[in-house]
Amino acid sequence: MEEAAARGITQMVLTDINNSTGIMEFMRECDERGIKPIAGLEFRRDKNLLYIGIAQNKEGMRELNEF
Repeated sequence: MEEAAARGITQMVLTDINNSTGIMEFMRECDERGIKPIAGLEFRRDKNLLYIGIAQNKEGMRELNEF
């Protein structure tokens, strides 16, 4: 996060693999540095990437988690 902020990054996405456990910490770190956090999930099966979902809002993140 420190390097992203130093480089002028204004938005950043985290896509956890098959879960969203790191999202809250990621959002706090982004907020502390003035970076807009964007959340998502990487869907994998047997180490193979199936697809990536990026949430537009809290409802979208809920839907990704339910899926």
